[in-house]
Amino acid sequence: MRPVGVHYLGEFFNCSCIDLDDSAKLAEIIENAVIKNGFSLVETVSHRFNPVGVTVVCIIGESHIAVHSYPEASHITIDVFTCSGNPSELFFYLKDKFEPSEFKFRKFFRGKELLEVESNMVVTASNYGLDVQYLVSDWILSKKTAYQKVDVIINPQFGKMVFLDNNLQLSEYDHTIYDNELLSGVEAYKKNSQILILGGGDGTLLSKLKNRGFVNIEIVDIDQEFVEISSNYLKDMNHDVLNDFDGFHFADAGEFLEECTKKFDIIISDMTVYPESFTTQNRESYFCSLFSSINEKLKPEGIFRFQCSSVYDIESSKLFSRLLGENFSDLKFNKRYM
Repeated sequence: MRPVGVHYLGEFFNCSCIDLDDSAKLAEIIENAVIKNGFSLVETVSHRFNPVGVTVVCIIGESHIAVHSYPEASHITIDVFTCSGNPSELFFYLKDKFEPSEFKFRKFFRGKELLEVESNMVVTASNYGLDVQYLVSDWILSKKTAYQKVDVIINPQFGKMVFLDNNLQLSEYDHTIYDNELLSGVEAYKKNSQILILGGGDGTLLSKLKNRGFVNIEIVDIDQEFVEISSNYLKDMNHDVLNDFDGFHFADAGEFLEECTKKFDIIISDMTVYPESFTTQNRESYFCSLFSSINEKLKPEGIFRFQCSSVYDIESSKLFSRLLGENFSDLKFNKRYM
């Protein structure tokens, strides 16, 4: 027989609806969860610790459920393991009963393999030894386009957040800081200046430029489906500017610039600094060619704004410092905390 099971681990925060130091009440909730969700109750063991805290373990015909309470912190930990049935319904039944203000969970397949298959966290990985986990209060959208995986979530601290291939694209909390930095210097140009945005399919830069009175704006974004997602789900951040905007070019930025005969006063790059999802070129070759094309398409007094990298991404910082220096004579690097 091949061992197999589904394992849910959860943390429930700020559970204030019941007395978490009442072992009888906790045992009653767990037993009701077992019975109402179609599992077989075998035995329940509970223990109240001194001075506070309760552990309840239910042995069920399908495996076990274990709950531990931290009344002093209004906190509950949950462990649900079954080899049959639907543990998801049982786990979320317990969530509804304990009414946490926030919760985290991870779902694993157990047996021959230990495989995490679901959670309410988005993990952004880096190449400089740091991963960041973002709690999902509400998962608005998770979709794979032709070019990238798009996740739109609600986070209790940062509000609405957008991730592309698990890399943070923007957040409701601080996207204005990011946008204003990318637009630094454009106020010196006339309102009829020719502006090109590379990337920027979420529409937030477009919104701010239009709000400042600029009228001649074009955007190059390779992913038309992401633009449609932004139009539908990011209206609170882009102020619904995408629906009636006719300045899109759905193409690779490098290829567009090579074919474009127009010159621009302002070019802004809001692209990913890891282009592997849409090009077969290595990163250095791609950006070397891109920066050369941007330089050619800038008017003599034009300005180019580019988001390089995190200050912790030393490899990218060195790469872009060198490549930009090879293509532009007047460079200025700014650091902003977000």
